[in-house]
Amino acid sequence: MIDNTANILEKLLDNKIDFAFISKKMNLSKFNYQPLFQDKISAYCSIEQKEKYKEITSITQLENETLLFREHGSHTRECVEEYFNKIQFTPSNIFELSTNEAIKQAILNNNGIGYLSSTTVRIELKHNLLFKLPFTEECQREFSIISPKGKHTSPIMLYIQLFFNEKHKKVFIESRKSNGTRN
Repeated sequence: MIDNTANILEKLLDNKIDFAFISKKMNLSKFNYQPLFQDKISAYCSIEQKEKYKEITSITQLENETLLFREHGSHTRECVEEYFNKIQFTPSNIFELSTNEAIKQAILNNNGIGYLSSTTVRIELKHNLLFKLPFTEECQREFSIISPKGKHTSPIMLYIQLFFNEKHKKVFIESRKSNGTRN
C-alpha cells in the first residue's frame, strides 16, 4: 500500500499495519525508526522530449511548463515545495496526481515534467523511456522502516531489515570497487 505519511502513521497507531516504509524524517516518540537508504527526487520528462529539455540548467527555466506533483501530504511533494520555496520559485502550472505510477504515465504521454524518486524510475530509465533533466537541483531524503514502540517486532520486519542492510552493504562495496577504493 502506498499512502501519504500522515495516513501511514494513523494506520500504525490503530494497529491496522505492523510497520511501514516512510521517507520523512520525524522524531515522534511513539515510533521506532530504522534508516534504510538515501533517495533523490529529480525532475523527469519523456525520452521523446529529451532534446527540448537537455540544455536546461535550472528549474527556474521551466516556469511556464506543466509540472506533475504528488498530492498534498506526500513527502515527495513536500520535499519539492520546500526546495522551490528556498529558491523562491513558483511554477505557474501544477498538475496534481495521487500516485507515482500516474505521474510516470503522464510523463510518458508528454503531459508534463514530473518530480519522482530515483527508486521509482529505475526500470523506465533502464529502458530509455524517461530522461532525467540535467540540472543539479535535487531533493534528498532518507527512507526508514517505522513501527510503533512497545509492539513486538515481527519476524518479517526483522527479515526486511536484514535484507536492506545486506543489500546496501553490497552496493557500498561495489561502488568503492568501481571508484578504485579499497575497503
